[in-house]
Amino acid sequence: TFFVTNITKKQETVRNNQSSITTNELWIDKETGLKLKSITNANNKQISEYIVTKVDFHPQFHEKDSTLDLPKDVKIIEN
Repeated sequence: TFFVTNITKKQETVRNNQSSITTNELWIDKETGLKLKSITNANNKQISEYIVTKVDFHPQFHEKDSTLDLPKDVKIIEN
């Protein structure tokens, strides 16, 4: 079962005597708390959109995924 909550937040700010209204709409999965979608509007114009289309909750990582190749002249200091 898939449950999503939609939250809209409206914020008005004044800068240099000009008013600006920003709204953020969030779609959050109630079961996982994961943000699935967000839309940001400024003065009734959409300025960003974020959509999650696929999530792997059990990814497989290998040791080679966590390597860091440093230049030879780098000093490593341990506390």
